[in-house]
Amino acid sequence: MKRTIENLVSVIGGEAMVRVANFAAALVIARVHGAFVFGLYATSLATATVAVMFADNGLQTSAMTELGNNRQASNNVIGQLYLAKTALIMVTLVLLLGIGLWLDISHFAWMVGALVTLRTIIQSYSQLQMSMLKSTGRMKVIGVIQSIHSAILLCGTGLAFKHGWGVLGLLGLLVAGQTLEAVLLARSLWRAGIWPTWPGAGSCWSLILRSTPLGIGYGLANLIVRLDTIVLAALIPMSEMGQFSAADMILVIIYVVAWLSGSVLLPEMIRRAGMPGHLHTYIKKWTRLVLVTVTPCALLGYWLVPKIIPFLYGPLFSRAGALASLMLLATPFILLNSVHANRAIATGSRATYLGVFALTAVVTLALNYVLDHSLGAKGAAAAIVIRELGMFAGFWMLASRAPGPAPQFSPSPYIESGR
Repeated sequence: MKRTIENLVSVIGGEAMVRVANFAAALVIARVHGAFVFGLYATSLATATVAVMFADNGLQTSAMTELGNNRQASNNVIGQLYLAKTALIMVTLVLLLGIGLWLDISHFAWMVGALVTLRTIIQSYSQLQMSMLKSTGRMKVIGVIQSIHSAILLCGTGLAFKHGWGVLGLLGLLVAGQTLEAVLLARSLWRAGIWPTWPGAGSCWSLILRSTPLGIGYGLANLIVRLDTIVLAALIPMSEMGQFSAADMILVIIYVVAWLSGSVLLPEMIRRAGMPGHLHTYIKKWTRLVLVTVTPCALLGYWLVPKIIPFLYGPLFSRAGALASLMLLATPFILLNSVHANRAIATGSRATYLGVFALTAVVTLALNYVLDHSLGAKGAAAAIVIRELGMFAGFWMLASRAPGPAPQFSPSPYIESGR
């Protein structure tokens, strides 16, 4: 427990600092460039994040499981991970290009979208490298690197605000900061003797197939989070979209914390997967901890956020306060859903997490279409609370019916060939 908490502090602390810096950059975009540009930025970010997450195809989690099972062939596995990821990213870029041409977006929207997508792709590689460090027990270095990244972004954002940089210059700063983080993570892997060797195409294809169930699950989970923005952007003016995005930006940070918490808990869940009683106790302990600590914070946030939002974004974003207040009621369920989703992954219950995510994605799309049409941004905020509560109910019911954990992952080809 103590070791897990130390790793949580390092990983979540480092990511939190980067997210704070990125949030500061978002505030500058909102304050300096207004709701329209902020809405365009948020919509581009939502679209790019969904596309890149599907392109990741579960490789971030596969990095931990594959390296955990194949210590002696770790460099070959890392080569497979990099090559598989790059191939899938290339396909995704072609698809995004086609969508942009079909929608006939403006030159300015192309520039914003291109910079946001580039940064999202580099961030995805950074997350893959972090998974490699997590799998080898080197989590503390992650916090140090992200602290450096955060400091650079905060200094650059301050200069951008002081000297009135354009939004493209500020987005270029975000790309540069993310690139630095990826380089420093690669250096840490190299110093630890973890470096890719060129793999065979067949082994990469096998890795892609093995990781696809995870990729579908994580892709659906990310789609669920971003559907609110994507659907709403098609129904309301971009200036109104900026109001919703200001509130949603806070909730996205909570989703990131939930995902990071789950990624830290997952290795321990995998180790306990063969001991149903130990795993159940572990899950119960973290569920109780989340409920006791997060629920009061969510209620406090419900009261405070309407006062904080106008202070952060400026008086033009006062309507975003009520939206954020409603969204925060979903916070405990967001964190609990992350715990139970990772439990399903650790026990190999693919039908559980894929079924819950697929059903929630469909329900989210329906909820957003109905509520957004009738209530606009308030409907999208209400849909978030409803869907997270429904997802938690789904995980709870399926977990209560499960007879017990199965082996968490199929044996790797290296283990099979050694038998």
